[in-house]
Amino acid sequence: MRYQPKLRAKDYPNILKKYQSGLSQAEIGREYDVSGQYIGRILKAHKVPGRVGGWNTSKLQAKQNHRKILALYHEGYTISDVARQMGYTPGGVHYVLRKAGLV
Repeated sequence: MRYQPKLRAKDYPNILKKYQSGLSQAEIGREYDVSGQYIGRILKAHKVPGRVGGWNTSKLQAKQNHRKILALYHEGYTISDVARQMGYTPGGVHYVLRKAGLV
């Protein structure tokens, strides 16, 4: 028996619209009974810019947020203060600082 793909090319425009409206790859995958990774490959093939961590944040916006986190930390704010001000968790701020080699 021949393999029948779960998604067809006619599904792709709807997938792209759903992703651009804010749904995560995993959420879209559940709707179509495929993995979020499979949805990610479709998006990549259509050159759709990715989001960070499934949130509605573009990579450019995340980089800008990370620069602001670093600036606040350099100004003397604590990790908790930075997290509150930026809408991050303290663990998320710590991750950014660790990647920058500051903690």
